[in-house]
Amino acid sequence: ASWYVLTRLGVQSFDLSVVDLLRYILPVLIFAPVLFRIGIFPKGLSKLLLAIVILTGGLGFVMLAAMSLRLSPAAEVAPILPGAPPLFVALYAWLWQRERFGAWRAIGFAMIACGLLIIVLPPIWYGGGLQLGHFAALAAAFDWAIYTMALRRSKLGAVEVTALISFWCGLVLLPFGLPPLIEAIQAEKYAGLLLQVLIQGVATGIVATILFAVAVRRLGGPSTTAVTALAPVISAIIAVVILHEYPQPNALAGMAATGTGMGSNAIGFVLGIVKAYTTRVGEGPFPTELT
Repeated sequence: ASWYVLTRLGVQSFDLSVVDLLRYILPVLIFAPVLFRIGIFPKGLSKLLLAIVILTGGLGFVMLAAMSLRLSPAAEVAPILPGAPPLFVALYAWLWQRERFGAWRAIGFAMIACGLLIIVLPPIWYGGGLQLGHFAALAAAFDWAIYTMALRRSKLGAVEVTALISFWCGLVLLPFGLPPLIEAIQAEKYAGLLLQVLIQGVATGIVATILFAVAVRRLGGPSTTAVTALAPVISAIIAVVILHEYPQPNALAGMAATGTGMGSNAIGFVLGIVKAYTTRVGEGPFPTELT
């Protein structure tokens, strides 16, 4: 949850390419032995699928998400980034795989869609058009949905995918991010850079990427995205403390709708239990008991 707020803080102080590059410098150094073991083109993995994983889980998502956080408040971006991917995955499963959803999941998807519309529509309604920050967040969420599906098909392990994404994304971003990074160092912005290294490189580039890949493997895509329902609420609270950004009413309503919808998608089945009695509680025997 803090990633939304601290990334917004970072992109307001540094060039986008610097923030994105700092996400991959440390992980690629730490996971260099993994790269030596599997290679930059793992055997048995098609180059097309590898490119999709890297572009959607790395470059595309990170750059679009950082852009959205530069242009829009954290409280408006936070519900979109985790909320939209399960909706996009569900649309794919429904349209192309002919998958049918139970009542609870259908209600959850409908609530997510309503929450996204509550956040995105007010600027359009009042004549401002679709905000670029909202569009970038939706595009980043679409990227992440593709990454979730491609990751399961690739059969890459959590550490392996982290190493590959870090290497290829760092390689692409290096020519763009290195010059402004050097300028920031020369300007002695050490505290801000250290904070971004910790949040982008350690917390997100290593810990979050590995844990997300493990969760996708064990829980599946829909359940994994569903457990992130509390992140927007926590990030909105942190944004008030650190950035002094107070969420607008539509952001709060959208947050509630998407969070509830994401939680509903985690429901696998509903079990109803009825315990009956014939006299007042405590004064007569129970004809049924739950043991």
